[in-house]
Amino acid sequence: MKAVLVSPFKLLYLTEEYFVVFFRI
Repeated sequence: MKAVLVSPFKLLYLTEEYFVVFFRI
């Protein structure tokens, strides 16, 4: 159950980091 809850948050965190890098360019 914990892994199922952590997975979406990890995905959100990764996408957020990608957006930050994308906007920096």
